[in-house]
Amino acid sequence: MVMHPIHTYMHYEGIRRYYERIIEATDLGVVLYKRGPELSTDHIATLAAYDNVVAVKYADNDVAAFSGAVSDIDGVVWSNGIAERFGPAFAVEGAEAFTTGIGNFVPEATLALDDALREGNWEEARRVRDLCRPYEDLREETGGGNSEIVAANNVPAVKYGQELAGLYGGPVREPLVDLSAEDRERAEAYYDRIVSEI
Repeated sequence: MVMHPIHTYMHYEGIRRYYERIIEATDLGVVLYKRGPELSTDHIATLAAYDNVVAVKYADNDVAAFSGAVSDIDGVVWSNGIAERFGPAFAVEGAEAFTTGIGNFVPEATLALDDALREGNWEEARRVRDLCRPYEDLREETGGGNSEIVAANNVPAVKYGQELAGLYGGPVREPLVDLSAEDRERAEAYYDRIVSEI
């Protein structure tokens, strides 16, 4: 799986060349990771023409853009890269899979959602999505003492969820910080609800 480079200065054509060099350097299947505007739909269309580009992890909340890309680009498997909250919406638009954070510590919820989506049981899919939503929303928050950087709770919330499940989540790496005491209390309540209602 290949994400766009992280650099202060980039060029539209340079992004395409970056991906092409990686794709052409391997016989392995390549998954394009769309995490923001750097990898455009036009880039994906060009890169999907390579035989070893097999999938796109679409981690952008723009369902309309995703729908258009799926309609216009053939030959790749599309995956919703923004987890359970958008599972039903992206599945309707062509996602064959979704990524998960919650699945690291409550796999039953993730598997239940996947089963419901595959069966077209939209009522059950929405129920499981809504059960997971508070924890997913917590992951997207900035976290205590941080009002500027979005989704700083993402990794700490997953690691704390693992601890709640009796697994080892471990400390986060800098520059992240662990969940605040208030966010840990919320995580516990959300986790307990998922476990009791799944």
